Amino acid sequence: MTPDFGRLLDASPNPYVLLDRDLSIVWANKEYLKVTMRDLEEISGKNLFEAFPSEGESYRQLRASLDRVRETGEIDEIAHIRYDIPDQHGSFDTHFWSATHTPILDENGKVDLILQHTVDITEVEQLRRMREAMGVLKRAQAVEERYADANKELTQLRALLEQAPGFVAVLGTREHRFVMANAAYRKLVGGRDLIGK
Repeated sequence: MTPDFGRLLDASPNPYVLLDRDLSIVWANKEYLKVTMRDLEEISGKNLFEAFPSEGESYRQLRASLDRVRETGEIDEIAHIRYDIPDQHGSFDTHFWSATHTPILDENGKVDLILQHTVDITEVEQLRRMREAMGVLKRAQAVEERYADANKELTQLRALLEQAPGFVAVLGTREHRFVMANAAYRKLVGGRDLIGK
């Protein structure tokens, strides 16, 4: 018995699409059609980049990987690629993928077809970003706590200086303006407002 590999791949829970040497879509399994929200009739025969328009870094990554497979006849992988998919409403859903491109060679050893196996890692990427955001949040909380501690110490120091029996004034800036003057100092100068002068 020879297995029907088309049927086997179609039953796979993993997304697969088969491209010809010109990167036109020859076939896709049910899972690929499900994750890309497409029908086979809609994308069959179209160039991959026509069926799933892309630009920028994601286009360069995917194109470079596919070109390496065509040039070398060897498997190429992309660990992490953002590739947004147009939805039925005309907007785009953001997805992150991991992709493996496997060449299928003809009888002369030339690349005839490319089998793309993609894994949607969007949830993993979202978790990674949440973890990073949590790290930023924790660092911000630590800075805020240090600021609150320093502010508390400054308030206590001001209270001590305010009650000191001696004359205490603090001058700041190059212009020697008053930043602080305690009760004894203010009494000495007749209760005048000195801050900023």
